Amino acid sequence: MYDSKKLLYRGYFSTLSIFRLRNIKGFFNREYVKSDRLPKDMGRLFNKAFEYRQKFDCVNFVAPEESMVVEYINKTQGFCDEIRKFIKANI
Repeated sequence: MYDSKKLLYRGYFSTLSIFRLRNIKGFFNREYVKSDRLPKDMGRLFNKAFEYRQKFDCVNFVAPEESMVVEYINKTQGFCDEIRKFIKANI
């Protein structure tokens, strides 16, 4: 069984740890996604992770379908890889 909270926190908090800003969702979307510095699908994934994080905080345990978890593991890994590449290219 997969813990969907851990999966979604990984993508969400990997970005938070990089940027460390109070209004990270708005900042991330405005400065990186809308400005085309990062792909739009990264913004959608980040927003979905933020939404699920808020939603799952109110639920004790969620047992998602394995296919959904595998899909989000792959998406989250890709998200983290893109953030790493972006940082290396811009530092």
